[in-house]
Amino acid sequence: MKTLPASLQYFNQWALPLLHARMQGETLLADVERIVSTDRWNSFDQFRRTSKYVRDRFVEAGARTEVYPVPTRGPDGSGRWRIQQASDVKAATLDIIDPVRRRVLDFQENPWHVVQWSAATPPEGVESELMVIDDWETLRRVPAESLRGRWILTHLSPWHAANEFVRTGADGILTGHPVRSGSGRTALERQLETATEWTKLGWSGLPMEQA
Repeated sequence: MKTLPASLQYFNQWALPLLHARMQGETLLADVERIVSTDRWNSFDQFRRTSKYVRDRFVEAGARTEVYPVPTRGPDGSGRWRIQQASDVKAATLDIIDPVRRRVLDFQENPWHVVQWSAATPPEGVESELMVIDDWETLRRVPAESLRGRWILTHLSPWHAANEFVRTGADGILTGHPVRSGSGRTALERQLETATEWTKLGWSGLPMEQA
C-alpha cells in the first residue's frame, strides 16, 4: 500500500477538518456565483473586477491581502510564461445584412461570441462578404492575401489554424467549431452540442495587428 507524503497526511488530519468546520456552503456558492458573473467575460477589465472581489473577501475574513499587477509584454526573467498582450472588450456584434437582416452575435449577451485575442474593428465596423471554408486542404490552397474584404465561416478551430487564416488576409473568422466531436464525448458534452465554444487565437502567438 502506498503511503501518503507527510505533508498530505498533515493536511488530511489537521488542516482539512479545520477548513471543513469553518466552511459555509451558502456563502461558498454565493462567492462562486459572484466570481463567475465577472470572470466569464473574456476581457481584462472584467478580470480586474474579479481580482478586486476576491481580495475584498479575503480582507473581510481578516487576511492581509494584496493584488500585485504584473505588466504584459517585456522580458520576465523568472522563466515563467507571461501573457504578451492584454485586451479589454467593450462591445462586439455581428449582423447579417443580406439576404435578410438579423443580429446573430452579441458579446454583451454571450462573452464566447468573441474569440480571445481578437483585435478591434474600425469604429464604423466592417462590412464583408462571407465565404465558407470547412477543411484544411481548402484553407491551405487559398492564395496569400486573396480574401481581403471577406470573412471566413468555418468549422475549423481558430486556435489551431490561426496563422493559416491570417495568411489569407481575411477580415475575420466566424467559427462554428463544436464543443467537442467524436464518440468519446461525455453525456454533458452531448447536451452541449448547440453551445458556443470558447476559443482563442493561440497563446498570444499572433501579433495584435494580425488578430
